[in-house]
Amino acid sequence: FPVTIQLARRYNVHHTTIVKAMQQYGLDYKSWGEKIIEKRNMPNLKKVINEVSPILTNPLRLKGDWAITSDWHIPTMSVEWLEILINTSKKYGIKNLIIGGDLLNLDLLSYYWSQKNNIETLSIDKELSIAKTTMRYLEETYDNIVWLLGNHERRLSHTTKYGLAASNMLFLLECPVNKYTINGKSYCYLDDIRITHPKSYTQNKLSVASRLANKFSCHILQAHGHFLSAGYSVGGYCIVTGKQIGRAHV
Repeated sequence: FPVTIQLARRYNVHHTTIVKAMQQYGLDYKSWGEKIIEKRNMPNLKKVINEVSPILTNPLRLKGDWAITSDWHIPTMSVEWLEILINTSKKYGIKNLIIGGDLLNLDLLSYYWSQKNNIETLSIDKELSIAKTTMRYLEETYDNIVWLLGNHERRLSHTTKYGLAASNMLFLLECPVNKYTINGKSYCYLDDIRITHPKSYTQNKLSVASRLANKFSCHILQAHGHFLSAGYSVGGYCIVTGKQIGRAHV
């Protein structure tokens, strides 16, 4: 929304910081004009922004029970495995979900697919329409959804030359911001486990996860690789790479 973007630029924070600050203060960010906000509530809004900003800009550190998934590549995901995720979460009463990146595909925004392949790809409108339906389904099960950014989501930023942040996908998909957390990072922590969607990729299943475990001295749950594997790093940390639930890897 223009108001939140203008305020974000003014205070040098991401616009989702502004949205959450306004929601926390009870402001209607959808309809209020900037002049009204400045006139009536700007001093309090500044205070709330300062409180909310570190939460969204620093790595998330989560506690409790979470379902963890990644690499759906909508619309190529498996509906069968989506049902398994939902049903397992309901069985164990899990109301929190971590999406470890590459929820979307966005092949049309990829130079490789658009220039090097003759494979037909879906329009962005169609892909986002399918994603919206999927997200509404998730929202019926989970109270809190943390969405880490993968390389496919970042295609949105790259294509627009960073004029549109990948985290703006919450608005493109009409997601209720009170259910989602997306802070522009590709990792978060769940207790002492680093859940990450790294840029690096190799067919050696555990090599990237092992390097990350030794670098950050913690257990690693890695997305992006599309291989299911588990083991230990040289330093004795548990390392797990997750399998894609879309395309031919199901």
